Order: sequence, then C-alpha cells, then structure tokens
Amino acid sequence: MNPPVIHPKPGSNGFQEVDYDPYEHRLVYIHVAAEDRDPMSMHLEDWDALGLWGVIVPLALGPSQATNCALDAFHSTVPIKWLSSVTWKVWDAMSGQRMERDPSVEWYTMQEQAALVCFVAHMG
Repeated sequence: MNPPVIHPKPGSNGFQEVDYDPYEHRLVYIHVAAEDRDPMSMHLEDWDALGLWGVIVPLALGPSQATNCALDAFHSTVPIKWLSSVTWKVWDAMSGQRMERDPSVEWYTMQEQAALVCFVAHMG
C-alpha cells in the first residue's frame, strides 16, 4: 500500500505544513524541477509534479536509505510520464543536508515504509 498524498487546500497560500513526530520520523524534501522550461519538452500532466514535496520516512533509516524510501514513495504516488524531463534534489528538512540515493538498491522496494507524501509548495 502506498502512503497517502496530501495537496494544499484551494485558496491557501500554496504551502502545506507537514506534521510528524521528529522522535520517530524524518521529513525529507524532494524538489522536482523541469529539466527544460519549454512546454513541449514535458508531458502536460508532469507539470503538476513540479514543486517541493515532503515525504515522512522512519528516523531509523540512514541517509541513503531515507532517500531511497522517499523517492520510492514519491514515484509510487506521483506519476511522472516523462522522467527524463524532470530533475529532483533530495535533502533532510532538519539539517538541510543533501541526500543521495543508494544506486545499489532496487527501485520501488522501500515505499511502504514511508508514512506520507505531501505537496508542500510551488517553486519558481
């Protein structure tokens, strides 16, 4: 089962506050950006994925495991039709440290450990 996805309420300022227990979970941010701002270089539905996303993962996971978990959960719940048209950066919300995925771990093996995927804000 994939974690739930939360979007800001209509009429809000576009920022969704993410509530979690910092003693049990870690908030991981994923910034999804267009590789090229040319509208023809992206699938129309992929524009909805652009912005800042928050993913709640278990605190017990190390940085690369947390990154794998967050990206697996994100890609399991937010469809992107043309992956080559977007880039993403991942970092720990508390420390601000950039986080890298462990490439030796197979994709889509850790998404069920994530508690929540949340759209946080549009990024310019």
